[in-house]
Amino acid sequence: MAEVKRFETDVAIIGSGGAGLAAGIEARDAGARAIAFEMASEFGGAAITSGGGCMIVGTPLQKEKGIEDNPDLAFDDWVKWGGPSVDKVWARYYIEHSLHDLYHWAEGLGVKWVDMKTQEGNSVMRWTRAERSGLGLTTHMIDGFRGRGGEMVANTEITGIKFDDQRVTGIEGINTETGAAVDVAAKAVVVSTGGFNSNLDMILEARPDLCGDKILEGSGPGAPGGGPAHPHGPRLVLCLFHPGLQRSQSAARPGLPADTGLYLGQPAGPPFPQRGQVGRQLGKPGADGADPAPLLGH
Repeated sequence: MAEVKRFETDVAIIGSGGAGLAAGIEARDAGARAIAFEMASEFGGAAITSGGGCMIVGTPLQKEKGIEDNPDLAFDDWVKWGGPSVDKVWARYYIEHSLHDLYHWAEGLGVKWVDMKTQEGNSVMRWTRAERSGLGLTTHMIDGFRGRGGEMVANTEITGIKFDDQRVTGIEGINTETGAAVDVAAKAVVVSTGGFNSNLDMILEARPDLCGDKILEGSGPGAPGGGPAHPHGPRLVLCLFHPGLQRSQSAARPGLPADTGLYLGQPAGPPFPQRGQVGRQLGKPGADGADPAPLLGH
């Protein structure tokens, strides 16, 4: 029988795409030890093969090209394109934080933003592409995470989340090369497996009201919507589509404990808007010294 490979960390991250890497960088900046586990043999997830473009508002690149843009205009475009299903609170939050928490944050990792397109629903050019597209954007994030002391483990399929009562205590899985079991003890778990929008059955199970909607699926063939499930059933499913498509859907099910230690990174689209909130949550324990409450929803 293959030996069990054991890890211990503050933050265990499932997936090494954009969401997982951003969460890992923020965790390290907050002083937490972080390990990202990747099912594939290479890191970067779907983000590294993507177009590397993100909807960002009021950038220096826009000003350089003489493009006038502001959060109100971007918000109007978003709502007009998305229609009644738009989550206006999330849209406004993303738009107003995109310049600092995405554009300048990525520049701090070495990313260079090189050109723009109008893309879906935008009245001005604000879909902003990184140099070398997704490869360039994600490579800088991998380097940023590793440069901060973040650890990365490939060929590891995470099959379950471990609980003590209703508190997350880690994850478990298997090494896809050797078949060895993997056991991870962690204070918090970030689920950033990606591709939930490729699993339409999962989306419609959580949000049957969307059955009559046209759902824009944007993840690649390597993101089939798998990943570990909550042992009591999927309590929260995030279906965040590319902001350029102006379709942001989320679905919560009642019953998920308020303080589980379970964090969910967005599975598709630009990976960064949550990253500031994740970092602040990880960096501020509760008043009683306990681990901080998890970030749920957007």
